Parts: sequence; structure tokens; C-alpha cells
Amino acid sequence: MDALKTRLAEVLAAYGADPARWPAAERARLQAAIQSEPQLLAEAREIDLVLAKAAAPVIPAGAASRLLARAGQARPALNVVPFDPARRGQGQRQRSIWSWGAAAALAASFACGIFLGTTNFAARLGDSEVVEIDDPIVLTGIDDATVLLEGES
Repeated sequence: MDALKTRLAEVLAAYGADPARWPAAERARLQAAIQSEPQLLAEAREIDLVLAKAAAPVIPAGAASRLLARAGQARPALNVVPFDPARRGQGQRQRSIWSWGAAAALAASFACGIFLGTTNFAARLGDSEVVEIDDPIVLTGIDDATVLLEGES
């Protein structure tokens, strides 16, 4: 599908089958493209008919004014107590111990990741048969992907 047909499908999906609702700058070009793709226009008309049958929601009286009044109000205070290290009794010393602990844990996980990524760890565990999969369809995890793709063509 070329770019014009793709754009036509996008406009029909977004604005419907009525050309009056389409973007004015693209309307003439898209109406010319409709001649080669009448099934897209027919599908958009069917969707428009279904959407026309949907009931519009009932909006309570005064809802807009209440919404605007509430939007202008100040935001309520959050129910969160800020952390104050001085209240714990140890102050700055407690914070510095935690920052080193977090850095050490991060460094250890980084080192483990490098080790596991650069070594053939599966072979060391006894599974010496490592199979590399290069087929992108198999890598998707969909067992019937090839059957589905063959069925489309």
C-alpha cells in the first residue's frame, strides 16, 4: 500500500466517510484516491452507520459549571509525611550509610550482569548444547506464526 492509500485509510478511520469532515488541505487529493479504493470508503460508511446509532450520553444540568469551578480550586494537600533524617537521631550519618549501601548493591548487580553476559554460563551448568535461534518468527514465541503468515498470502 503506497503512502496515499495509507493516508486515506488513516483519514477514513479518524474522520469517517464524509469528506466534509476531512482535513481541508488533503480533501481533494484523498477524494481522487477514493476512486481506486472504494472498499475503504464502503467500510468507513458502515462504521459511520454503527456510530450514528450509538446513544449520546446524558449530561446533567450544571455539570460544566461545576467542573470549571472545581478545576479552579486549590489542589488538596497530599497525605504524605516528608522524610526528615534529623528526627531519626543520627541525621547526616544515617543518610550517608544508606547511599553507600545502594551504590554497593548497584555495583554488585552490574558486575553479575557483565559476568553472565560475557560467559557461556549455561554450558557451565551442564547444558552444553546451546542452540542459537536466528529466525525472527521463532523468536516471537508464536508457534503458529509461519502457518498464519502462509495463510495470508
